[in-house]
Amino acid sequence: MNVIDKQGIASIMTTNLIQLNATDTLYKAKEIFKKYNIRHLPVINDGELVGIVSLTDVESLEYGETFGGENDTIPLVDMLKIYQIMKPAPKTVTPRMSIREVSEMLMKSSFHALPVVDGDDLVGIVTTTDIIKYFINETNEKL
Repeated sequence: MNVIDKQGIASIMTTNLIQLNATDTLYKAKEIFKKYNIRHLPVINDGELVGIVSLTDVESLEYGETFGGENDTIPLVDMLKIYQIMKPAPKTVTPRMSIREVSEMLMKSSFHALPVVDGDDLVGIVTTTDIIKYFINETNEKL
């Protein structure tokens, strides 16, 4: 058994979470993504994790359709709420899962971020970028 089988995802997850409420606008999400240079946000409703939204989700709508006539267009990003585009009930991991387990989950999936929950509490988020950084650091230490 090597170190990635033993080391828990808690050692590399992001714990300083920025979250969205399900009723926030896409415009707010866009501003948060830009301000903090991040690509995934957990979505909460009444303190409970209900979804996840990515920068790609928002960008795909930003330049999408508009409603109204030529002089009366409203971009979707200004009309929609997060709950309308989020991925509901996202897969989650626990802080005690190994880096290997989480890496395999991400490798086999079409998503690039997983909320980390401890019981009912959202305690972090782990992304493919976190995993890649971990492996780069591990490789550099062994050279």
